Amino acid sequence: MTVKEYLYNGISFRDRDMSVKNPVTIGRHNPVNLLKIKQEIHYHAFTEIVYIYEGRGILQVENKKYSFSRGDMIIVPSFLIHIINHKCNVFNVLTFFIDIYALGSWFEGSLYMDEYIKYIDLLYKIAPVQHNPDKSLPGFIKNNLQIEKEDIASRINAVLNFFTYLKNMKLQNNNNSNSRVDFKFWKVLSYIEQNYAKKIEIKQIAKTFDLTPYYFTRKFKYIFKENFKNFLNRFRIKKAQSLLFLSDKSVSEIAFSVGFIDNNYFSRIFKKFTGIPAKQYRDNLFT
Repeated sequence: MTVKEYLYNGISFRDRDMSVKNPVTIGRHNPVNLLKIKQEIHYHAFTEIVYIYEGRGILQVENKKYSFSRGDMIIVPSFLIHIINHKCNVFNVLTFFIDIYALGSWFEGSLYMDEYIKYIDLLYKIAPVQHNPDKSLPGFIKNNLQIEKEDIASRINAVLNFFTYLKNMKLQNNNNSNSRVDFKFWKVLSYIEQNYAKKIEIKQIAKTFDLTPYYFTRKFKYIFKENFKNFLNRFRIKKAQSLLFLSDKSVSEIAFSVGFIDNNYFSRIFKKFTGIPAKQYRDNLFT
């Protein structure tokens, strides 16, 4: 079965612009008719947390399966391959998504960083399905997570409250789980953000973070599910897509500004990720 990267509201959560601006998305779902939704095995760059108000099914995370039903909580950390197979027609849940890398950049260098790392590590150590985790959970969700304010500070505060709540709960452990989180790679993403318009080589970036090229290559692919070159090209194309919409620069100028020195190579990579040439992409935006 093909593994797909999950798109939320049509936007890939690998779009760092989007996730840095809004690293937390919280919202109560209305009951959904699942017969109209095609389930696919997938992964995403954000952590997904779901509280089940109504419904039941099977969550498969990589090669393990977990049953869930009303009153359970599902926690799927970033980059774990999974699929939810529903055993009902109606699903009523509260969900929220946390981009742990983007959110972590808010805490880097602060007094709360060590505590935040412990919280994220906890997500990888507990079982993906918590059965009837705590009788106070629905009330906590209602009072703390279904916030009306849209500002990021309120959302981040809600997530930290939730982490504190998790820490104090009696959670079922996932004894065979190995944490994938490596917070040094926050700085790698920050480095890409600051230097994507320049020439970036694996040897150079590995040396910057005191890593061997071999280790950097393997670890990067392990965390992000694709090699560094492909990730960097995807990142640059996302930037180019934004510039095609927001600026009046020519396609060749945009290609150069996002780090491509060969227009033909840019054209080939742009079409690889979008399916159409850059000029056609821009034309479609305004028709």
